[in-house]
Amino acid sequence: MGRPHPTDRRLDRFLGFRPRSIEETKDFLEKRLQLSEDEQEKHITKLISSGILDDLAFTRWWVDARTLKRPRSFFLIKHELYKKGVSKDIIEKVLKESGANDKDTIKALLEKKIPSFSHKYTGEEMTQKLIVFLMRRGYSYSLSRHAVEDFLSKE
Repeated sequence: MGRPHPTDRRLDRFLGFRPRSIEETKDFLEKRLQLSEDEQEKHITKLISSGILDDLAFTRWWVDARTLKRPRSFFLIKHELYKKGVSKDIIEKVLKESGANDKDTIKALLEKKIPSFSHKYTGEEMTQKLIVFLMRRGYSYSLSRHAVEDFLSKE
C-alpha cells in the first residue's frame, strides 16, 4: 500500500472535523477538489455505503448541538439544515424526535445569561438587551419578550 491519494487525504480531513451532510460533501468535492461528476458520485456512493455520510445521523447530531450545547430557535436550526442540503422530511422527523422546544431552549439561555447581564444592566435596559440577545439566536420578538418578562417576574 502506498500513500493515500491527495484527494482522499483532503476528503478525510474535511470529514474528520464534524459530521457532514451529503450535500455539503458534494459541494466540497465539486468546488474545492474540482472533481468531475463521475468522481464525485463515486466518492459519495462509497461514503454513504460505508456509513460515513448519513443525512439522518448528521441532522440528529446538528439538532443536539443546537439545542443542548449552543441553543438556537427551531426556525434557525431548520434554516441552517436547509442550507446544508438536508431534506425537509428528515428535518421535521428529527425535530419531532428531539422532544425539545423553543421555550425550553430560551429558558436555558436565560438561566445562563441573566447573571452576567444583571451585573451590567438593570430594569428595562436589561429586558431589551435580553430580547435582542434571544432574537440574534433566531427567536421571534414576541416569544423573546414574553419569555424574558416571565423569567424576570419569577425572580
